[in-house]
Amino acid sequence: ADIFVVRHNVSRAPIEIANHVPAHVHVVNAGDGSHQHPTQGLLDMYTMRHFKQTFKGLKVAIVGDIVHSRVAKSNIHALTTLGCEDIRAIGPESLLPSDLDMLGVKVFHSMEEGLKGVDVVMTLRIQKERMEAGQVPEGDAFFKQYGLNSARLALAKPDAIVMHPGPMNRGMEIAAEVADSARSVIVEQVTNGVNVRMAVLYLLLGGAQLGEPAGLDQARAEAAQHAGLEARAPVVTTRHDAVARGRADGGTGMHVGEIHPRRGKLVQVRRGDLALRVQTLHVAVAEIVAEDVE
Repeated sequence: ADIFVVRHNVSRAPIEIANHVPAHVHVVNAGDGSHQHPTQGLLDMYTMRHFKQTFKGLKVAIVGDIVHSRVAKSNIHALTTLGCEDIRAIGPESLLPSDLDMLGVKVFHSMEEGLKGVDVVMTLRIQKERMEAGQVPEGDAFFKQYGLNSARLALAKPDAIVMHPGPMNRGMEIAAEVADSARSVIVEQVTNGVNVRMAVLYLLLGGAQLGEPAGLDQARAEAAQHAGLEARAPVVTTRHDAVARGRADGGTGMHVGEIHPRRGKLVQVRRGDLALRVQTLHVAVAEIVAEDVE
């Protein structure tokens, strides 16, 4: 095999696999336990950029079960890396990690307070399979306190968008009228997921002569043609392999979708405009993970 796409209920399982495969094999983290979900983070950043154009001055609220959410962790790192300075976590204390303040995230236990003036609202699924009994209010009780309904969405900016990584529990974390409203971009979010993951696989498998700008343009055009969408610069990912050597990479400070190669160099994203760049032709082991913050 040339590539493993790994989703596993054990955190860091893709890292372990990458340590036991030949150097030419790519290992893509498709979600590991409650640790990280890098490609979801990439597609969410792409979606926000598409609708909001820039991360400067953007206010983003993430609502619900954050402590068990690999999506939330990847999104927080991505938003921080891309210059978003107002990231909010809203939920009961039992569902919020204790170290959010160290990541620069503002914590709210009230929907009414946390949603004021935000540009993006992302609701998360309640992951009962990872919870102990009684950790959160059940069903209607949770929705009454933390469900996103039309009245609460009205506290956000008039042009605020609503996102959800799926699958949704309508009537628990989000009301049907909000999920299906004109302000919901969940369908577009899903579509972007296909395109971003195609781009990751295409680049890792050596598509369009990695490293050549013309090749990248070709890759974008081909992906857009297959998807029937307008060509846009894909949101990809990572730090240079200097990360593996424990030193900073030119101040890029990438955290989300980080690729740790055994040899060779990787793809790098420019802070601010998300322009895709390729450092070199040789992509060795591509283990797409986010930096461990524990």
